[in-house]
Amino acid sequence: MPRSIATRLFFSYLAVVVVGLAAAAITISGLLLRYENDQTKLRLEELSAPFLTAIQTGVRAGQQPREIVVSLTEQANAADARLLITTPQRRVVVDSEGTLINVQLPQPSASNIGEFTDGNEQWIFVRQQLRQAAASAGGLGFIVVARPRAVFADTLRALLPSLAVTGLVALGFALVVAGLLSRTITRPLRDLVAGVRRFASGDYGTRVPIAGPSEVAEMSTAFNEMASEIQRARGSEQARRRGVARRRDHPSRSAPPCANGRGTPAGRAA
Repeated sequence: MPRSIATRLFFSYLAVVVVGLAAAAITISGLLLRYENDQTKLRLEELSAPFLTAIQTGVRAGQQPREIVVSLTEQANAADARLLITTPQRRVVVDSEGTLINVQLPQPSASNIGEFTDGNEQWIFVRQQLRQAAASAGGLGFIVVARPRAVFADTLRALLPSLAVTGLVALGFALVVAGLLSRTITRPLRDLVAGVRRFASGDYGTRVPIAGPSEVAEMSTAFNEMASEIQRARGSEQARRRGVARRRDHPSRSAPPCANGRGTPAGRAA
């Protein structure tokens, strides 16, 4: 456990900065994740248009959906997308990635946009029904165009460089603020300690300035009041001792007056 106030303040501010950055990173990542997913859906609708058109055209020309998908696979990969053909029951019969054959896709929303999982990866897809029945698609199946969904960890990883720079700036700021604040506390404390030591060495006129936070200022005030009381008490004690010493050194000055001038007290003269 650090003993100096400056070090404790620095670590306290550093902890606040780290917690704040972590909370900000989680919040921003969540917002970016939602934004990226919304943008993925919008881009997916735009991206899927030429693929859907090409597949519909190929089916009308008598091509098999599998052949059409194979011919478009390179373009789909370049666009970070995948193409699938499903039956009316949503069972995959053609997949440009080749990993979801005979897998049933989830029911999409009313806007024909849905999500599915392939392994550990999540995908967002848009689908369109074939305008002409295809035997390999089980009749009027569906064309599906999918893109990877934004992942929270990837979004957070993308923020790490910015967070690192922000953390370094915040670290420097915390160091400066901790140093300035510690000086406002430690300087009055050092003055108080120095005053106590001077007072203990016999300088009873020592007083310390009232400065720093209210707690430190209260300690300084209490010390000054204590020092004043002790100084007054010592002054009274020293005055009493000087009086005793004078009476001891000059007893005639303190003797009662004599009536007959011969040293006989007035009460005994007869």
